[in-house]
Amino acid sequence: MQMFEQPALTAIHKIIQGVTMEQQLVIAGRMSKMGIADSSCTRPNSGASVALKPKNTKPEKVGDTLVICQKDLDPLFKAYFDKVRTYKELYDITGSDEEVFISALVVDAANKAIPRLAWLGDKSVPVADADSAGVTSAALQKYYSTINGIWQKLFAAVTAGDVERVTIDENTGTTIEAQETLAAGRSLAIFEEVWAKSNAILRARPDKQMLVSRGIFENYRQYLDSKGVVYDINITQNGLQTLRWNGIPIVNMETVWDIDLKADFVADTTTNTYFLPNRVILTIPDNIPITTLNENDMSELESWYDQNLRNWNIAFGFSLDALFIDEELIVVGY
Repeated sequence: MQMFEQPALTAIHKIIQGVTMEQQLVIAGRMSKMGIADSSCTRPNSGASVALKPKNTKPEKVGDTLVICQKDLDPLFKAYFDKVRTYKELYDITGSDEEVFISALVVDAANKAIPRLAWLGDKSVPVADADSAGVTSAALQKYYSTINGIWQKLFAAVTAGDVERVTIDENTGTTIEAQETLAAGRSLAIFEEVWAKSNAILRARPDKQMLVSRGIFENYRQYLDSKGVVYDINITQNGLQTLRWNGIPIVNMETVWDIDLKADFVADTTTNTYFLPNRVILTIPDNIPITTLNENDMSELESWYDQNLRNWNIAFGFSLDALFIDEELIVVGY
């Protein structure tokens, strides 16, 4: 199982492996103008230069272990118990159908951990209070605090004035209904604002894509329906629903952003509304990479049976960081 080769990951992100400890990624910026008169014996030199943009990445270790005592498992695993032939097999499920079933559940959970941390990670994630956003309980902090994910880094860059932002007013609604009620065609207005704030370099990129939350995606789909526009929702290329606007893929990030945001975060504990539920990012995959030591670290699970404790264990582990690289190649809306 290649966790870092999930279609939904590789379609949205560039995966950079071989990153050990803290490492600097050096990105070439725009070259200054070149090309002046060459009319003498001295070689022409306009003083041109290239701007190099360093970005630091530090993959952190991520892992977990599921420990199972057979007596705690639901005895309805009849397919397993029908095959038990020795006393030891009552406790050691290695090689059984039960092991296969549980392993599949762990694989699914590990798959979900990568985008959850890559996008929503926050090393200082707070617990929400009456006036500020955060997770709904302290028990949830450990699932987000390993790294600062892409959104956390974008919030900081917008505050610093380094990344262009479109403000989506509905996010400040004091009820969930107000947040989720987008006027007919509101998505197009958001797309146009994001497009207007993008620069010529980003607009010219053939691999640009617009990542959007479900509410914005559905608003656009409903607009197309209302106009009788024939469209296809592509869900085969990357595992995520995709439409097109102005030739740009509009990608529904519901399963990447919305599910965890709506389950684990609130804007405050006074209104208990969602934390910025309407979001948009215009960028290219190479600009929002996920870095790791070795993508093959997730090629298989570890599992073992402890005879002394009569516990069966299944574990996974990998290193992970996520970032955006070039401020000129991204525009956000929230």
